[in-house]
Amino acid sequence: MYTCMPINPPLPDRKEGVVCMFASEWEEELVCEWLSLQGYFVEVNVPLTTGEGGGRKEADIIAVRVDENRLIIKHVEIGSLAESFQRNVERVTQKFDEDRVKAVVNYVRSRFSKALEVDYRKIYIATFCGRPADLRRELGERGVEFLLLRELVEKEIPESIEKWKKDQQDAGLVRRWKEAMLPRSYWLLKMIELMKDMSPFYTRFPANEVG
Repeated sequence: MYTCMPINPPLPDRKEGVVCMFASEWEEELVCEWLSLQGYFVEVNVPLTTGEGGGRKEADIIAVRVDENRLIIKHVEIGSLAESFQRNVERVTQKFDEDRVKAVVNYVRSRFSKALEVDYRKIYIATFCGRPADLRRELGERGVEFLLLRELVEKEIPESIEKWKKDQQDAGLVRRWKEAMLPRSYWLLKMIELMKDMSPFYTRFPANEVG
């Protein structure tokens, strides 16, 4: 699946004001499809300007949606947290440090109207971790929404798919929302939808967490 974000104004070597790229990991692809289904422009592995300390910084996923006069930015980082609790907290917090947040906002503002009010949301999705409940509480106090990958697959994505289908019915595109078909480009979402539809033969994913 291509992930795309508009460019404003368009770059000289592009006919359209859109930049596209592929996700490099399947987890990133899954999250990109999920956010795109919710109406976000999505871009992955976005290089950011370096801070005073130098070195290359990157945002795993930046998703943007315009809601009335607000510019909603979802900055998503994905990874495995296999170290000590304190080290895991520090690692996640560093992913959303002040330099990165400023760089993400500047990057997005270069593509959208600068007059829009920014609503910045930090999200970390753990593919593996220990003490998830403690991490969720500690990171929440630091302004970071914490999700396990299994929570995304088992709850968040199925709920988003159902909402999207009901929106198709409300728009008059289908008579019954269960008849709505996801676009073919949403490969991983369609696989999850199929597995969910196979219930009670649907096999729950094993818990990828410790403690």
